[in-house]
Amino acid sequence: MLRVKCEHLLKQYWGYDGFRLQQWEVIERVLNKQDGLVLFPTGGGKSICYQIPGLLNDGLCLVICPLISLMKDQADELLSRGIQANYLTSDTHLNERIKIWNQAQNGQLKFLFLSPEALSNPHNINELKHVYINLIAIDEAHCISEWGHDFRPSYLNIVEALDQFPTSIPRLALTATATSKVLNEICDRLELRSPEIFQSSFKRENLSYFVIKNPNSFPIVEKIIRKNKGSGIIYTNSRKKCEDIEKWLFQKRIVSKAYHAGLTPDTRIQIQNDWKSGKLPIVAATNAFGMGINKEDVRWVIHLEPPKNCESYFQEAGRAGRDGKKAFSILFASEEKVKWLTNQEKNLLTRQSLQQFLDAFYLHFRIALHEGEQKKYLLNFDEFYKKRKISSYHIKQSLLHLKNQEFLNYHTFDKYDLYFQFINIHFNPDVFNDQQDLLFDLFEILIRKYADKHFEYIPIDKNYLAQRLQTYPNKIERLFNQLKELKLIKLQHKNDCIVQLNYNREKHQTTYLGLSKLNKVNDHKINQAYALQQYVQNNETCRTAWMMNYFNENNTYNCGICDICINRKKDDEPRNRIKKAIDFYIQEPINLNDLLGEFDHTEHEWIKAYIQELSLQEHIEIRNQFIYPKK
Repeated sequence: MLRVKCEHLLKQYWGYDGFRLQQWEVIERVLNKQDGLVLFPTGGGKSICYQIPGLLNDGLCLVICPLISLMKDQADELLSRGIQANYLTSDTHLNERIKIWNQAQNGQLKFLFLSPEALSNPHNINELKHVYINLIAIDEAHCISEWGHDFRPSYLNIVEALDQFPTSIPRLALTATATSKVLNEICDRLELRSPEIFQSSFKRENLSYFVIKNPNSFPIVEKIIRKNKGSGIIYTNSRKKCEDIEKWLFQKRIVSKAYHAGLTPDTRIQIQNDWKSGKLPIVAATNAFGMGINKEDVRWVIHLEPPKNCESYFQEAGRAGRDGKKAFSILFASEEKVKWLTNQEKNLLTRQSLQQFLDAFYLHFRIALHEGEQKKYLLNFDEFYKKRKISSYHIKQSLLHLKNQEFLNYHTFDKYDLYFQFINIHFNPDVFNDQQDLLFDLFEILIRKYADKHFEYIPIDKNYLAQRLQTYPNKIERLFNQLKELKLIKLQHKNDCIVQLNYNREKHQTTYLGLSKLNKVNDHKINQAYALQQYVQNNETCRTAWMMNYFNENNTYNCGICDICINRKKDDEPRNRIKKAIDFYIQEPINLNDLLGEFDHTEHEWIKAYIQELSLQEHIEIRNQFIYPKK
């Protein structure tokens, strides 16, 4: 009877006739108020596992998510299905927060998405104590593991917050990529009680994996895009490369947009929305793009360079073909790019580089022995690099490690070009002279909009304020500088960072620096890079089977459609005869359907895969279903 009710909700709100993979087993466990851990691959239907019980039971389902864009997407998706949902972050305006808590406490919400930072806020915890919670779901749970590929320190504070709620509330952790070591750490750190782990197969029968070792990737990328008209993602490892790809594609009259963390949040949201709706077919992105974006009809994903580890690669590659239709993921890995994997050790934070950062920090701010505890320091990355010759990358790595060891706390300003904080929120018009009407109007807008955040640094949206004041965006910064001169506000620029030390400077501080853990984490990262190098250099095992084995799903599966399987089939005698026949036919232009008609229909899928490989190797060209030999 219970399953029938759940299947009715599944049909009513999602249009599906039945559950897949182990969805029902997870739902049944949650409904029995037991903890669980879900490891389903990208597109495996993890969200249904908490959405159905959250919808069926009285009360509210609390969902912890790492990214604002992810929370917004999931809340919007539920709202589009007629299910009441909302999300709350540390940046949510006071009036909106009051509205959300009223909805939650009056039973008008079924799902509330919270960032880990918002969950750690004592005010929000107090509000949650007045809400009947039926389930706590922790999405992207691998973020809590230092052995995972996307460790986020804010996730470490989740348990302390959750311990303030009744133990009768079940906890469900969900992730798309995790090794057995990461799974164990998730269970331990989230204090899951006798959890059952639900792990579905990483096998995707519709998804082809290819590794191309040709260093000249751009002509092949152009061919792929022109041949496959659906949505796609091009991943690369730097912001500049994203923008270079957008310019290159524009020259080829192909519509695309660059996406990376250096764009403003509004711009990133607009690009995401345009891509999800189909208005924008292609995104050239860093790994900042994709987490939690629910788009099923992605036909291809291309990596122009190997990522740092297998977990990142398979999660990003798995964004193709979530609708079950044919799709493919291509990794360009020339010999030079594979060397980059083996050279990652040079970029790791070592004991020496950590001590170098600390010594430079003490010198930069003139911190004497036995001083510094609980004091705050404004660190500008650019200035620090110029004076101390330590790169932004190593500054960030050092700060992150020291924060994880509770040696210090820090807050970065990296999303907007400029931030401000009120010094004085008392609105006194006499401060402004007769020639400062525009400045007066600006301060009035800031007071009305942000007075409830007067203890925080607030990002400055120049375009929004320029529109409100009917002036130019480049004039906004000058106005803020004038407010600073009037001692009404403080300003912080991009790449500024406020660091607060938790300990004094001492001669012997190794006890607090977590050096043994640093060495273990470095060894783990090197092993991860080596594993991806093995994946690239593998010439024997099916790509899908290799991935399944990496995630402890021992298997001898052959997908039949990856580059390894296709090459192996070439050596099979019957297929070898077909290959020779195809090579004969394509010496002259031929229609693809006419070519397929020459062979048994059971071989058609293999022939298409072989033709695709010939095209990628630039032996043939395909235009409008016709195959042309390359002269």
